[in-house]
Amino acid sequence: MNTTGVPFCLVALGFFACSGPTKVKGGGKRAPSSPESSAPEGAVAPATAPTPDPAPAPAPAPAPSPGEPDGGEADGETDDPGPTLEEVLEECGAQDLVDGGDEDKVIYEKELKSLPIEKTVLVIKATVETSLSVKVTGKATVQDATVQVTKLEGLFAELARPLAEKEAADLTGVTTLTNLPFSSYGDLAQHKTYAKVICSFVPATAIDNRRGGKKTIATFDPPLPASVSPKAAAARYLAEIGPKGRTFRDIKATITASDDPELAGKKEILGTVEVTPVDPKPHKADAAFRMRFHFESPKITFALGLPPSVTYYISHAKKDLLANEVDTTDAGGGVAVFIHP
Repeated sequence: MNTTGVPFCLVALGFFACSGPTKVKGGGKRAPSSPESSAPEGAVAPATAPTPDPAPAPAPAPAPSPGEPDGGEADGETDDPGPTLEEVLEECGAQDLVDGGDEDKVIYEKELKSLPIEKTVLVIKATVETSLSVKVTGKATVQDATVQVTKLEGLFAELARPLAEKEAADLTGVTTLTNLPFSSYGDLAQHKTYAKVICSFVPATAIDNRRGGKKTIATFDPPLPASVSPKAAAARYLAEIGPKGRTFRDIKATITASDDPELAGKKEILGTVEVTPVDPKPHKADAAFRMRFHFESPKITFALGLPPSVTYYISHAKKDLLANEVDTTDAGGGVAVFIHP
């Protein structure tokens, strides 16, 4: 019986990290090239798509029509050198991150508490809350979640308390994502699935998931798009995600250590990450994006330390999240909603 209905809120927040400069022929600093990408077939169009902000950089080329291979090849050289590093930093909301920035600097730090989560199993109604502490630097994203049963109601409720509290304990723990170094962002262009991506996502190269007394350590190749950054301008989301979304394919998770039964005997797992614009109105946001992580099954995905689904609600004016929803229903949990201060 699952009475908790609570997700462990991994990558529940988006954060920004920007690439270092790329040298171009003729001198000066220019941003990494922005190759074409395409929207995946069948993606759901948003109720309210992000609207591009005016930007000094040249407008991106139109995305290929649906049906073309996802993540197009990089463009060949042209006479147009593309936007300058300073222009891209402005669109990415990171004018202070030049030459890679300080990777030990705290970029983001928050203490969050979910709205009460209610779930009824047979005749027992459980109310649960998740407290989440998040700290992000250039090197890592550390998330510490504590899940607590706050109320049990119904016949034999107290008899069910030990089981409910055990399940809450199984969802409590610390997960650490190793962020791709700022200086290596330019290397993302070598991966077809990262075509056109500059700063709308935060790539992670490894994960250390310690939840409920279990431990799983894995690496990702190519890097995992772990979250959506709230720092970018609307124009960047339109250029990198598009009006219909995009899919990151063939991300290999190599498990280097695990005592989780769900991962027994598994060494390498291929996964995908689907990103789709959704209606931002439920939290009065300017833009919203749902990320779906899939590595074989929802339970295996969760055992790696990734929630099956996370939705980010972004304020362009604040360059911050207004809310995020973490859905682990398919992995036996429920939906947790975090309202950001």
